[in-house]
Amino acid sequence: MANRSINSWDRIRTKIWAQCCADKLKKSDAAGVVACLDVSREKKHETVRTWGEYLGGSVRPFKETTVPVPKAHWPEKLRETCPEAWDWFATPFWFLLDREVSDHKVVALTAEQLRSCALLLPASMQAELLYHPELKVLADQTKSEEHEVPAEDRPWTVAVDFHPEVTH
Repeated sequence: MANRSINSWDRIRTKIWAQCCADKLKKSDAAGVVACLDVSREKKHETVRTWGEYLGGSVRPFKETTVPVPKAHWPEKLRETCPEAWDWFATPFWFLLDREVSDHKVVALTAEQLRSCALLLPASMQAELLYHPELKVLADQTKSEEHEVPAEDRPWTVAVDFHPEVTH
């Protein structure tokens, strides 16, 4: 899938990431956030405008949309300061959700894209995904053909099928 214009997933991803950063820095607006960052005097006005757009969700901090975790200057720069915001930004589910709703059809993913997503998850979940009988292709990095994950095996269906036991 080629890079594309900003969509609803990008807006939610960006707004919450930016707000998490602002909260962690104890700032309520773009100017406050930028005051905490290492920004040259010449770029301060432009950076305040950009952070205002991040907080409003009108732009995203990355261009590339074909990888699970795109290169993004500010999310990467604030990764150590705001780890929870990074976890929100870098979850592979954004990538998978985006492909699920693109043009109201499922977009096929390559084995490398699926494997990249699986490797971003906690170690306890990786083994299950990498060696699941239906998804065993994820363990083989050399395959590049596209695959559609069976609907019942898509990661977000776990929440739909989750039935915790009630104990009294």
